[in-house]
Amino acid sequence: MGGQREPWAESPPGEQGAFRREPRREEADRRQGFVVAEALLAAGDAAGVGMTVTVRRPDGRYEQVFVNDAALAINGYERDEFLRMNPLDVLAPGEAERVTAPDVMPRSGGATRMDATIRRKDGRTVPLQLAVARVPWPDAEGGEALVSYFFEVDESAPVRRS
Repeated sequence: MGGQREPWAESPPGEQGAFRREPRREEADRRQGFVVAEALLAAGDAAGVGMTVTVRRPDGRYEQVFVNDAALAINGYERDEFLRMNPLDVLAPGEAERVTAPDVMPRSGGATRMDATIRRKDGRTVPLQLAVARVPWPDAEGGEALVSYFFEVDESAPVRRS
């Protein structure tokens, strides 16, 4: 390189000295995010906890980009069909409006926990305990994704109180 700058690191005309993220750094951040997501998915599988990562695309639609095996076992879908679905379509009727309400969804960097009900592929409804966190995600519109963890609630089990 001998002191020469890479063409991609040059500031555009009129932006002399302006900070710009280097494409190589953006790609490294993206890869690191995917590695972390894969590790979290595996941890969820080991614990029997479903996990999904959902991002907002520039056209405004939400897309599930990662799902673990435990999530698929809970909802009864195959991976490819689940990833093509709108994430809200998995919820039981009436649940989408409730769980996406502004006072329920976490703010940037935050998390929330709630009860929810899904409708499995076979049509059966399943009560869940659901935790949702809003985390940085380089490929998402607005730079954030929703990471959801969930597990089935056994309604026949006695409630544990602390």
